[in-house]
Amino acid sequence: MLLTLLVLSLIHCVSSTPPVLSFPIEGQPPLQFAEHQDVCQVLHSYCNTLPGVDPAGCMAQIHIELMRQFTRAWESIVSQLVIGPEFFIDCKPLNLDATSVPLFNSHFIPNYVPPDHFSTRNSTQIVEQLLNLLRRAMKRDTQALAEFNRRRTETELTDQERVSLYTQAVLLIPTNLFVLDQFGLSLLYAGRATEAYQLFRNAVSLGIWGDYMQRPVSKYVPGLTAMPWHDPSRYDVVRVLEEGYPAIRTEFLHRYHNNQELFTTERESLHMGGDWTEVRIKSSGHGLTEESALFPETVRTLSNLPPDTFTSVKFSIIQPGTHIRTHTGPSNERLRIHLCIYHTGGSRIRVVDKWHGWQEGKAIVFDDSFEHEVVNLGSEFRAVLILDIWHPELPADKRIVH
Repeated sequence: MLLTLLVLSLIHCVSSTPPVLSFPIEGQPPLQFAEHQDVCQVLHSYCNTLPGVDPAGCMAQIHIELMRQFTRAWESIVSQLVIGPEFFIDCKPLNLDATSVPLFNSHFIPNYVPPDHFSTRNSTQIVEQLLNLLRRAMKRDTQALAEFNRRRTETELTDQERVSLYTQAVLLIPTNLFVLDQFGLSLLYAGRATEAYQLFRNAVSLGIWGDYMQRPVSKYVPGLTAMPWHDPSRYDVVRVLEEGYPAIRTEFLHRYHNNQELFTTERESLHMGGDWTEVRIKSSGHGLTEESALFPETVRTLSNLPPDTFTSVKFSIIQPGTHIRTHTGPSNERLRIHLCIYHTGGSRIRVVDKWHGWQEGKAIVFDDSFEHEVVNLGSEFRAVLILDIWHPELPADKRIVH
């Protein structure tokens, strides 16, 4: 039986009866919530008592529309009703206690032992401080937002802390791209893939993203052709980079072996084991970096490209035993190019469901707004030159670095 959820209306009942949220449903009694009732409990009870209606089908039909309407008036709704993070995952019990989650989890590094300070620090305080910053950022406090972003990366959150932080953050700003993705990733890292991908699918149903595996965390532009992998031969920039490879490689290896101080730890706090370092040549929204002066051959190659071709450039190095865990990039406005500089085998990258290796002197092109991860199970480091270029379908007047 098809159930149709009609119009959300807040009904103020007479006498001592508390206010009720009432949802008229075609051909059925209205779905009603009394003040301070648990939304998921009410929804389960409602679907289980309708005669001749499959409870699972009822939940599937009503839940997503309930999400859509609730998120439109979120602050008012959560002030009247009890809503937990399971609401975003079809009201299926999470039964997820952060303390039962390993500090860090990686299927590629099963015996990873984190440094001692992760198990002795005050995780409750760390999470509460970040939540307070997020609450301030919601009130357009830009300094608080900057501090939130700085701390969440520099702190290197454990998987326990991620679960604790983002199961609460999603109840503050449930349609925020970053928070939704991080909530899902916290579940994924905790071994709850089924719940994570259901969350992502629900977000697609709400129009937040276009594909549950493509989850840009800052900006999503509908209408751009979405492909995880792109054919390198279609991009002139690849030809220019591959022609410049011999000089770039020689220059890079010289700096790598003689100027290790140039290579700083990657700031995204996504890797386990080994090490992940970088040296930036150009940052998004800025010109060439000071370090670029030490890579004149690389800069010379870049100068053969139109100036509006790329937004950022860096060398990225991962050591043996490194796992860069599943994540997504900031926007589907761009594509990412890896020119392989040094690789003796054992490293690979997954984008969606396809794994790809690297070949020295050759480039790969992918859309990093799709889910991806990297692992180095080889015996030597892997180095690539990374360029972010605009999606070819993005109009020139929309190519603005945020």
